[in-house]
Amino acid sequence: MTSQRRYPCGNCRRIVRAVQVRYGESRTTRPLPPGGSCGKTLPHTLVEPLTLPESREKLSNRRAFKRVDEKRVLRAFADGDVRSVLDVGCGVGNTVARLRELGFDAWGVTINPDEIAASKVADRLFAGDIQATRSVPHAPFDAIVSLDCLEHLENPLAALRNINAMLRDGGLFICYIPPEKWIECDYHVIVYTPRQMRWLLNLSGLRLTDCRGRYRGKGVTYYCVKESAGQLEPGPMR
Repeated sequence: MTSQRRYPCGNCRRIVRAVQVRYGESRTTRPLPPGGSCGKTLPHTLVEPLTLPESREKLSNRRAFKRVDEKRVLRAFADGDVRSVLDVGCGVGNTVARLRELGFDAWGVTINPDEIAASKVADRLFAGDIQATRSVPHAPFDAIVSLDCLEHLENPLAALRNINAMLRDGGLFICYIPPEKWIECDYHVIVYTPRQMRWLLNLSGLRLTDCRGRYRGKGVTYYCVKESAGQLEPGPMR
């Protein structure tokens, strides 16, 4: 989880904003803006780790589709005649719960069993690593969503190919990638540029039909359709 706080710089005392990550024991801060102060990095001790109960409470209250246009996603679902949906990297299942409220046959997969234990829809969630899991119960799905997930993975191409395998022919894949400014979060492997994402999606057999947002803004949402099984060998980035 991330938020912005204002802190006095311990060196020059100027009040600055810093992004903090609060998720269990994982936390980080961003350096002060270059040229705006002395360049000192805020110490981690300014950010207190959340205890597990606090983490669960905050994650449980996180709004579904937090950074994605829910109405646009639902229009895409309607156009694609979507009934069954899998949320990859579902956390405690807030998006799954929301989709259930809207009448979809929604399921979720997460690598963290603690999140399933804390979920209000635990019976709808599966434990698994999408980089190694090629199928889950109830596959294939009409649509798969993945919000704030791919940037955490060491092997996103394997994950996307497994997502492809869990989609029906012509199924929809919608993913959200955070903006460039989140690259320094200590549990993000990489924040993908639009060019990198187009390359990965193409290699995975997922045809990009639309993208919304800005890499240097609030992040980008990618809308894709399953077109093929994907290329066997990575080619040059185009």
